[in-house]
Amino acid sequence: NMLPTTTTNKDLTPTSHLPTSDNERTINNKKEKSRNATKNNTLPPITTANEAEATAQANDEESNQTTPPTKTMAQDNQHSSTHQQAEEEEEDLREDIENDKIQTQEKKTEEEETPTYVFNAPVDANHVTVHPSVKEDIPKGVDPRYSTPALKSSAITNDERDDNRTTVEVKLNSVTKANLENLQGLTRSRNVMLANAKKVLPKKYMHQYASFSRSSTLYQPKGNLDFLHSQCESILPLFRQKLTHITTAAGLDPNKVATWQGQNIMLTSDMPYTSLTVAPLKSKARCIEKAKNEYDGDVSRLIDITRASIVVDNEDQLIAVAKKLQNEKILRLKNRFQEPLFTGYSDALYNIEIKGIICEVQLHVSAIVAHKEENHDYYVYFRSFFAGNIGACEARIHMLEKCIDPDADVEQMLVKMLKSEDKKLMTDMIRLVAKMGDFYLEE
Repeated sequence: NMLPTTTTNKDLTPTSHLPTSDNERTINNKKEKSRNATKNNTLPPITTANEAEATAQANDEESNQTTPPTKTMAQDNQHSSTHQQAEEEEEDLREDIENDKIQTQEKKTEEEETPTYVFNAPVDANHVTVHPSVKEDIPKGVDPRYSTPALKSSAITNDERDDNRTTVEVKLNSVTKANLENLQGLTRSRNVMLANAKKVLPKKYMHQYASFSRSSTLYQPKGNLDFLHSQCESILPLFRQKLTHITTAAGLDPNKVATWQGQNIMLTSDMPYTSLTVAPLKSKARCIEKAKNEYDGDVSRLIDITRASIVVDNEDQLIAVAKKLQNEKILRLKNRFQEPLFTGYSDALYNIEIKGIICEVQLHVSAIVAHKEENHDYYVYFRSFFAGNIGACEARIHMLEKCIDPDADVEQMLVKMLKSEDKKLMTDMIRLVAKMGDFYLEE
């Protein structure tokens, strides 16, 4: 939950698999030496007082029935000396164990006092996962949510969570870093779009044209794709004629190449936008693909087989074109000048009807459409997260602006966000990266 979660990863070393310390190796060597000494002299293991008493009683009973073999003084001395040595080594082991505990605690205290990034760790139980292969490696009483390959942290007990703070070390893999950089790129592109729109559309005249649709779903005349395609082809000359008249009446040269800051605005890699660009009909192959992917094979919902773009330089030209379009039979208007996309991109999409065929007219401003290609990449990348009603979209945009610094180092940006005590911000970011499919960063 942008919170530590135990997973298997080469960066995460379970407690039970930590390298053996020098003291531990010394203790193990002494234990082995003691076992060998006992084995070589055929001595019984050290027993408790109760066990010794029980053994003595058994020996007494045995002695009443049989005569034990006679021991020599040398054997008795050797037995006593070896037993005393084993006791001394056992005592040394106990002292070494206690010393090792003290040193381990001192080392742990020193590590906890090392300055690192600190954040209050809110918990969202809905996003907690523990890989089954590492559950047994988690120390008793330790919350497994405080360890993860993305954000490594010191363990904290359940009783201490409310009172203590957890330290984190941010380590990002390549995929997570790319996702965060895309968030930064989206923020930069959005800022440019909004700044340009504010500059070239200061009067916001387009806000007087509200988005609308005459029907919840628009349909072309019934028929198969071949019939629909032929109908679109038949009205294409009239469509071009109408739009040429509209652009000319708005004071534009339909054939002028659209530019921004002295550079041609490219529609494709080898074709620039002009003030009026009437596109070729959408190919039948592309129609079949789109109908299958978006409309469950219903070709009658393809309302952009016949389409065109009009590009203007300023707000006066924009309003002049919008007013002329009012003379056509408009079935639907998506006014994204009034309600921009989450990427900041804005334009207006008109669907007009000509002789029963629905056509599409896109109305662009040069200062904005000049950045459309780069901005569209971010749109494709994040559109599933920003889908939904306007209110939900605006809330996510606010979250994005609040937590993403477009110019910061990505790791420092993440640290800053983790240090925030804004639980809603953390929850929104969890949802965002989950939609991106970055479960590493989500945890």
